[in-house]
Amino acid sequence: MEKYTKHMNALVFFSLLLLGSFAIHVQASTQAGIGITAKAMCAEGRPPCRDNKCWRCLNGRCNGCLYSTFGECSSGCF
Repeated sequence: MEKYTKHMNALVFFSLLLLGSFAIHVQASTQAGIGITAKAMCAEGRPPCRDNKCWRCLNGRCNGCLYSTFGECSSGCF
């Protein structure tokens, strides 16, 4: 039974490592400033923005359209 303890410890360790890696990836891709789906993306421009619309859709359904918030940009772009 003791020989399986090392295998179980290694399995738990690598599972936690994989979960941590996934969590970091998800957090990095959802931070404010940029959102990406396939090739489409919403990028936040630097102020001053035109008509208070700082979010620009790139390579999406409405390429080059400007939005006030990331949520609006996501809805119109993806």
